[in-house]
Amino acid sequence: AMDATGPGIQPVENTNVAMGSIFFVLFIFVGSFFSLNLFVSFIVDGFYAAQGVDSQFDEIQYASVRKLVFEMWPKRYIKAPMNIISLICRGLVMSVWFKMFSGTCLLMNIICMTLTHQGQSAYFEHFLNVQNDVFFTIMCVELFLTIVAWGPKLFLADAGYVFDLFLVCATTIT
Repeated sequence: AMDATGPGIQPVENTNVAMGSIFFVLFIFVGSFFSLNLFVSFIVDGFYAAQGVDSQFDEIQYASVRKLVFEMWPKRYIKAPMNIISLICRGLVMSVWFKMFSGTCLLMNIICMTLTHQGQSAYFEHFLNVQNDVFFTIMCVELFLTIVAWGPKLFLADAGYVFDLFLVCATTIT
């Protein structure tokens, strides 16, 4: 490897010493790393076998049983409120138009928040404050309608709704 000068050309002794040396040093380090890793894994497997534990099989079997128990565990079924106000709010909150409106408001708020810059005019600062208040009010109304639609227990059972509640509370504090 160190004597090669090019394809179809006679080798010359010690032509490419640097590249050959780097190759062989890396080969020795990488090869010793993998052989050491293989050696240690055989020792660890032998240790587990001496204890009578087949670690991978037991872990897979434990994970399978745990998943099966979790899937078969009885779940509490919480009914959504069936009064007329909840049904109307649920129809509104679940409609495509409401979701599109909510997503559009969120996107517009993010775009307006990115427009903040140093040295902005008082008029622009006022615009940003007003739009932030408007979008915050829309988010609060959306949250209220969702709580009325699903009831507090189902509302708190959904992680997305809990995150929305956290955002509203955090925005209220700041």
